[in-house]
Amino acid sequence: MSVLLHVVCAVQLVRECKEVLKGGLLMKQYYQFMLRGVVTDAQGLQTNANIDEFEEDLHKMLVVRLCPLSA
Repeated sequence: MSVLLHVVCAVQLVRECKEVLKGGLLMKQYYQFMLRGVVTDAQGLQTNANIDEFEEDLHKMLVVRLCPLSA
């Protein structure tokens, strides 16, 4: 593969990762916003939000997307 093609692939990969991260952030913010309407106390919000699980899922999604490209 030519160097130019590698650069183009890398640029496309960065764009895709940025889109996934932006989408994940928007979903996280929306989820927290919706949860605030249901859960009234801060501790309950943290307990019920499962934000760590959400971020872990986002990380897994990026790893799945990036692993074939690193081979």
